[in-house]
Amino acid sequence: MAEDPDRILYLAIPHLVYNSFFQLEFPALMLQENSVKIIFYDIELERVIIWKE
Repeated sequence: MAEDPDRILYLAIPHLVYNSFFQLEFPALMLQENSVKIIFYDIELERVIIWKE
């Protein structure tokens, strides 16, 4: 596996999952505390809805 320290990693989450699970206190806090970069996408439309840095 090649190393690429300049690569930015994003967590891709279906929008419906984000609106349910990731709105709970613990998951939301973990995303915020760890500065997770997230991409929310629509499964049916097959497109990115939000690209959050």
